Amino acid sequence: ELVNYRVQSGYMVVDRLFDAAELRMGGKRSAKTVRIERVQDELVQERDFALQVMTTVGQGLSVTDTQGRFEYVNPAYARLLNDTPDNLLGRTPFDVTFEEDHDRLRSVRTQRQEGGTSTYETRLKRADGRAVPVLITGSPRLSGTQWAGTIAAITDLSAHKETEQAIRILAALSHSLELERTPDGVTERALQVLSEAIDLAWLVLYVRDGSTFCPTLTSGAVPPEI
Repeated sequence: ELVNYRVQSGYMVVDRLFDAAELRMGGKRSAKTVRIERVQDELVQERDFALQVMTTVGQGLSVTDTQGRFEYVNPAYARLLNDTPDNLLGRTPFDVTFEEDHDRLRSVRTQRQEGGTSTYETRLKRADGRAVPVLITGSPRLSGTQWAGTIAAITDLSAHKETEQAIRILAALSHSLELERTPDGVTERALQVLSEAIDLAWLVLYVRDGSTFCPTLTSGAVPPEI
């Protein structure tokens, strides 16, 4: 069976599907025959399976090109940023990371260009401006032997960071309360520790008296309108 082809951007393009074909090339005295077999169905199945895994996995995934632009982000990564996958395509990790963390991004980008894999913590900048602490593991994306970008897995550390903060607060409370011997002293010290640990400008303890709550103790400068 003869198959017509055309050359486009250095590739030989066959304009119709087939199960098997031979491409014959050469001059009058020499000829070369290349046999082509159809493997499209198997490739499509493998691609669809890979996309299904990346789309449904709970961990964030991203793929960038050599310019650092997102070519693919899965729904889990988009949710971390309170955004959509389509809206993130064409942007870069610098667009969704706080400026003070950009030096770290440049450093790991250089590592990946040199073939290295890196794991580091940073903060993503959500569409609403909130910070999301994450752990990122990135590996070089290769095309043959050439660096073609980065493949990264992104893990949300929010729950982990909240647990760490709670442990620090409890430890500080336990140590501080050992120094107090009266109920009022314990309450006042607790308010002070909580205010400092959570980085609050002020904190007020209200005690119920009948059907109303009355302010009893304060920590910090309470606004007059409160």
